[in-house]
Amino acid sequence: TGFSVSALASCVHSLPLLYAGGLVWGMGIGWGYVPAVANALRWFPDRKGFAGGATVAGFGAGSIAAAPLFRQLMARNQRPPEFAGPTDAPVVGDGGRLFLDGAEVVACRGLDAIRWGLDEGFYTVGTGSCGVAETFATCGVAYSAIVLLYSALARAPPADAQAESKASSAVQETDPRKAQFSREFLLMTAGFGLASTGSYALISTGHTMLMEVYGTRLPDLITPEVGAAFVSALGLGNLAGRLAWPAVSDALAARLGSGFAGRRTTFTMMWTLSPLAYVGVLMSPHCPGTTLPVAVFTASAMAAVMALGGAAATRPAFVADAWGPQAASPLLAKSMGALWLAAYAGPRLMAHCRESAVSAAAHDLVRHVDPAAFERAFRAPVGELQMLLEQRTVTLPALLDLCGPGAVDPSPFIYSQGLSVCVLCQAAALATNLALRQPGASAKA
Repeated sequence: TGFSVSALASCVHSLPLLYAGGLVWGMGIGWGYVPAVANALRWFPDRKGFAGGATVAGFGAGSIAAAPLFRQLMARNQRPPEFAGPTDAPVVGDGGRLFLDGAEVVACRGLDAIRWGLDEGFYTVGTGSCGVAETFATCGVAYSAIVLLYSALARAPPADAQAESKASSAVQETDPRKAQFSREFLLMTAGFGLASTGSYALISTGHTMLMEVYGTRLPDLITPEVGAAFVSALGLGNLAGRLAWPAVSDALAARLGSGFAGRRTTFTMMWTLSPLAYVGVLMSPHCPGTTLPVAVFTASAMAAVMALGGAAATRPAFVADAWGPQAASPLLAKSMGALWLAAYAGPRLMAHCRESAVSAAAHDLVRHVDPAAFERAFRAPVGELQMLLEQRTVTLPALLDLCGPGAVDPSPFIYSQGLSVCVLCQAAALATNLALRQPGASAKA
């Protein structure tokens, strides 16, 4: 249903409807996620980390397959926009919008034309298709069939398979209605939310970041195919984190003789490494050479996403070892609220930081542009720059084409502020984990 609503939103160009489709899709994921994980924990009480990791590893594996699949579907269904006229066509500007022969058009020139594989000139707004609506509709049918098949095959474990291990039986079952207001649960949920905020910010803009930061510098290297491969690489990192970190937590739980201590140590390791990964993404444009910056960027982004996958896969076992397997399902469901907030706040935060940086960079670049050349290119005076930026009529690559050879490309640095916030979110998540104590430990003492 969520994919169907998103397909309709793409057809009618409705942003609120697209958000509604995402909300429906996210609710479906949440309803399917928690019961599946809770059931897996009951099947493997002695290896909760493995059970949770293996169950949610499908999210990482799915993105690896989905990225090239979605790209092929969009490529098959996309149609180029209608060419309205060459760059010297008599275009009229009105409030930041461009019109040619009464029809609204957009300009495509320079690096933008190279990136999209189009001839330079003006193109009619509302023509062509990027294939998104058709892709959403096709995937909606496929996903619905998969979910229905799983619901028909899922089974609860037999009674003799639910015998608890020594580590699990030492955990006293807690009333989830009381646990949800405890200091430990609030700290744990806050840590999950803070870490996920930075991760979702990176995931939502990773592909765009790669194309904007390195596409203008290395147009022959950073192709659409490389962009799709980068998305698959993020999925691979996510999958690796969902498999590796739960295994580490199981090993540490066995070594320390406490499931809670093993999971807490694992999260300390994850959230100590993840800020360093974001710093790697932030500093990658400063690396020398051509391929090294891209390699550092990709490896650092994969490491950051590994922490997201590891946290998602280890969290169910962490909650179960803190308050008992029976309380895990309702408590996991309640903690999902923080993740939904992170999924909204992270991308919005990164987008806000990016827009602010783009605006500042454009106002700096325009000082190197001849006002007459600017007005010829965009059919509007320099004084309307901010409005032109908001309407996407002016882009940084288009401004760079009008600047002299001495102008510095600001694209590698437009994400610096957003990535810095991501580092702070990861550090704050680490602080919440370090403050955790075994629930009920003080009472036992």
